[in-house]
Amino acid sequence: MPVGSQPSPSAMFGPYGRIQQTTPPLKGSFPLDYEKECHLQMLKYMACLNKEKSQNGPCRIFARDYFKCRMDKGLMDAEEWERLGYADIEDKNNLNNSEQINIKNQNKE
Repeated sequence: MPVGSQPSPSAMFGPYGRIQQTTPPLKGSFPLDYEKECHLQMLKYMACLNKEKSQNGPCRIFARDYFKCRMDKGLMDAEEWERLGYADIEDKNNLNNSEQINIKNQNKE
């Protein structure tokens, strides 16, 4: 390019002279779990996905536990379970022992 000349628009803005417009994600960015505060919950979820051949349905309780941990530790904004699609899953900390036994027996069938 000769001294004093301006670069062409295509050189400034990439192919075809267009500026690529980007849009941020709806929920914004979220911090990574560098301290591994929710690592156990993530591993349980990933192990379930592996066992279930990547079928999310049987692993939703583990996904909910992982999201709960992230919300509790401030790694993601707190959100209503209904908005995240987990309203139908009971919090296992709120279940009494007989309900937990019934759930275990149903899962064996």
